[in-house]
Amino acid sequence: MTVRMNQYDLKTVINGIYQIWAAFEEEQQTEIAAILLKLIDVCERMNPRRRAKIRPESGEARLILLCLNEWRNRFIKAGKADGADGVGEVMVRFAR
Repeated sequence: MTVRMNQYDLKTVINGIYQIWAAFEEEQQTEIAAILLKLIDVCERMNPRRRAKIRPESGEARLILLCLNEWRNRFIKAGKADGADGVGEVMVRFAR
């Protein structure tokens, strides 16, 4: 699986994962932290005007989707439909 993302979308994913990673169990937190470090490394190396190809493994993609889904649910509970829509659009890229 290859996900192409610009720097803004990638930073959005990093922000969302970072905001909710503490809500998961300790074992998953370790895996999520490793994914965060990988995504931050990709973000720092990429050209801001280009899209980066991210190749998460199936387990990583599953955890990213799980985190983004939880973040999206928090937006919905807070009544912030625009935020939920934005996260939903990013989630679609990882669901393919």
